[in-house]
Amino acid sequence: MKDEKSAKFESIYEQLLKEIQNGNYLPGSKLPTEKDLAERFVVSRNTLRQALMLLTQEGYISNQQGRGTFVLQNIPESASSYDQISNPMLKCAKTPVNRIAKEFSIQNTNSEIREKFGFDASKLLIKLCISYLADDRMIGHADAYVPYDLMAESKVPLDDADAVYDFYEYLISRSDIKGTSIINIDMTDEDIRKTMEIQDPEPLMRISESYRDKNGYLVLIQDLYMRMTDYEIRIHKPFRI
Repeated sequence: MKDEKSAKFESIYEQLLKEIQNGNYLPGSKLPTEKDLAERFVVSRNTLRQALMLLTQEGYISNQQGRGTFVLQNIPESASSYDQISNPMLKCAKTPVNRIAKEFSIQNTNSEIREKFGFDASKLLIKLCISYLADDRMIGHADAYVPYDLMAESKVPLDDADAVYDFYEYLISRSDIKGTSIINIDMTDEDIRKTMEIQDPEPLMRISESYRDKNGYLVLIQDLYMRMTDYEIRIHKPFRI
């Protein structure tokens, strides 16, 4: 039996989805603020955010840094292939992610990552550690690196983990950013087992990604770790003539 909280956010999700599909909110339009929606549905912002997260996972809405939440074009099933997904940690999970734990640090000690960006020792990087939980169990984890200067130029408040994460989501969803992904199956090493609270070695799906802007400059490097029992990657191939 579903608890009352689950029923609330699912009912909000269903109502907002219906309104989007019925044209109450047109593609490109902005949703009301979290405060206004929470007051409308008489729920906490946390409960509302769970509903908004589901709509984001389904590809109906997107949160844009500093601007608000906007309605996207509905993505048909035939187009929801891996290369159409901005964040597979959310979209490819078999069980909806209901909590995201975020932390970040400023560093210049990782010489391997620094070399990939073409940076010398004077350049700083922001490292994001992002854990994805379903039913309060960690099913995935991401280690991401973004140039410090890029966040500073974009005026991201570096004392706010949520703001840093929102900028990360903004980067990976931008249409003018080109990403490359390499998928591997690896046995868990000691560090990732500790991070993901995995007791015994098990195979994980690891996706190594790099993102470049239109000028060819790297703006993001990340490794995504997914428990294979909790994720599914779909690749749709079009008919060939």
